[in-house]
Amino acid sequence: MPKTTAQLRQLWRAYECNEAEMAAIGFGPDRIRVARPAARAFTALAETMTRYRYFIRPADTDSYNCRTITGGTLKSLHAYGIALDVNWSTNPYVDHPGTRGPRFSPKPTQAERALDVKAGRADTDMTEAMIAEIESLCTATGLQLFKWGGHFGTLKDSMHFELDIGPDDLAGGLASR
Repeated sequence: MPKTTAQLRQLWRAYECNEAEMAAIGFGPDRIRVARPAARAFTALAETMTRYRYFIRPADTDSYNCRTITGGTLKSLHAYGIALDVNWSTNPYVDHPGTRGPRFSPKPTQAERALDVKAGRADTDMTEAMIAEIESLCTATGLQLFKWGGHFGTLKDSMHFELDIGPDDLAGGLASR
């Protein structure tokens, strides 16, 4: 069952704005900082993106950041080292009326899909297949690792990935692929 942001803040409270508890890991050509127990999960995320030949741009990708949530007063999950924004210039934050699923571009290349995003025809330059594989990543006990912001209801935060489990859930490792 998906966790609420409040539940995740509670589970990861020891990591809130605690830079000493962040680990720097490779993420494609980038290096990101995440909560130490989350490092393997984010490595699995990067490996999945690499398999899909998805190019990560370090200039618009970021993880740990001790800041408040967009439009709120409480800390963002980025402040806990359990959230990551990838290629925000081509995976924008889009508020829209009502609820709808994410719009994916059918184009074959990331560059072509990015043009569909810029034209407002798609919400992301990622593929539906890559997102499905990322959402299938799980712990050894079968708990889904990540929520993707493109599935948020009244907004699309397609750049955003967040862990949906606590540090204790990661202690048993990840499912093997």
